[in-house]
Amino acid sequence: MCVLSVELFTLLVGMLTVVTCRGTVEVRGLPPDKVLLYPQSQGQSFKCLDGSMVLPRSRINDDYCDCPDGTDEPGTSACPNGSFYCANDGYVPGITPSSRVNDGICDCCDGSDEYTTTVQCPNTCLELGKQLREEEERQKLLQSEGHELFKSLAEEGASAIADKRNRLLELEKEKSEVELMKSVAEKRKQELEEPETEAKNSHKAAWEGEKEKRKAEKRLVDARTAFSELDTDSDGLVSIAEIQAHKEFDIDNNGEVSHDEAKEYLEEHEVIELHDFVDKVWDNIHQIFLSAAKQQEMQEAKEEEKPVAPEEEDEERSHDEEDDDEDDDDDDEITPSDKVSKDDKKQTDDEDSAMPDYDEQTKQLIEAADVARGEFRSLDDKFRNIENDMSDIKKLLEMDLGPNSEYFSLKDKCFDFSDREYTYSLCPFDKATQRSKSGGGETSLGRWGEWSGPSDNKYSLMTYDHGQNCWNGPDRSAKIHMECGLQNELISASEPNRCEYHFTFRTPAACTQPVSGSTGAHPQHSEL
Repeated sequence: MCVLSVELFTLLVGMLTVVTCRGTVEVRGLPPDKVLLYPQSQGQSFKCLDGSMVLPRSRINDDYCDCPDGTDEPGTSACPNGSFYCANDGYVPGITPSSRVNDGICDCCDGSDEYTTTVQCPNTCLELGKQLREEEERQKLLQSEGHELFKSLAEEGASAIADKRNRLLELEKEKSEVELMKSVAEKRKQELEEPETEAKNSHKAAWEGEKEKRKAEKRLVDARTAFSELDTDSDGLVSIAEIQAHKEFDIDNNGEVSHDEAKEYLEEHEVIELHDFVDKVWDNIHQIFLSAAKQQEMQEAKEEEKPVAPEEEDEERSHDEEDDDEDDDDDDEITPSDKVSKDDKKQTDDEDSAMPDYDEQTKQLIEAADVARGEFRSLDDKFRNIENDMSDIKKLLEMDLGPNSEYFSLKDKCFDFSDREYTYSLCPFDKATQRSKSGGGETSLGRWGEWSGPSDNKYSLMTYDHGQNCWNGPDRSAKIHMECGLQNELISASEPNRCEYHFTFRTPAACTQPVSGSTGAHPQHSEL
């Protein structure tokens, strides 16, 4: 049996190696997977792990860095690029930079990194291990309950997708049926629209002819009226002198109508009779003549509305009082037709110019065509609605809702998260937005893009892009980190980079893995 004295043990600790009872040497600061790369006894030499040098065993952990890769000093702080292994019995083993060894700060929970200093490092590994195991149990419970919910969501999603596929088949069949009915209705509509169009066109043509006839009659009446007004001596002729009496024919606006101007209007005749006036002259002068007549009417109307002076008003009032009886008698003789206003006349003219109703036969044709058009429109609307429904279902079926359709339940829903300044909204598979609490509209942070997690966990990250453009910057975008949770909730939102937002969303749909084993935080025992 090998027995070590306290003095010898202290000496060996100072040399930073531990001698076992079998004569082998355990190198301080080495992880278990590298132990065999180092000499197992004092007589062996050591080769730097980068192959650059071969050293005596005694130069390992001698507090002097020999190897360029720092592998000869795993247990000291001599090499700046070295690393120290914390065994952390009872907790999770760890690696810390060699520069932290014996620096007076406890980095390893077992205190093994401070073996030559006066710092007293309490061993907290068991307590940390206990906390870790409790957290592991909590996570196991969460994962277990979440995975059960995940399975339910996957079943519901798969069922819903199957229903959508079946509905698509039904719609395809219904579409074919409605398309056939629509084709028949369209043919029927066209058959009834042909005689309807024919009858309406015939009616319209007759009305256009009637309007032309009325127009010609009115032209003749206006021409004869004008001729009568111009023929002031009533000799059946309009002469140059009679034209000169009308100042509206003053072409050069010099205040008088010259002989040549009048003759030009009379088509170079000295006098002209009614027939030639209607055929040759009227079309050239009717705008001038009618315009002058209209201006005359307006002038007369203004004069009628001219205010009466106060003294004249008193005189008229006195005169009116004396003649009350006569006025009453005159009023009794005025008929309603004498009081027709100009507006009433205009309305009558408009009514006269309106096309009359169709005859009964045409009305029946229109009614039958209207019924056919209504039936066609109804079927056409139904056909379009079916196409729209089919398009929506196809888009849904093309959407990646998870390998087991577990994210189906999130579609068409929105979730909010608020901080001190903003309210963020996430509508999975649609959009992400931001709204200021101080007012204003929504700002788009992006539209649904794709699943963008790593290859071994694709569904852990959503990407939303092509959001509202930042001033002098890129379009806004958002990344949604998916975490396992017992309910659907948006739990955080931030902007780590300009115009790039990060959300964290918890959902049972992310609890895809069954309960896993321990992380390795279990009691361990050293040989010493």
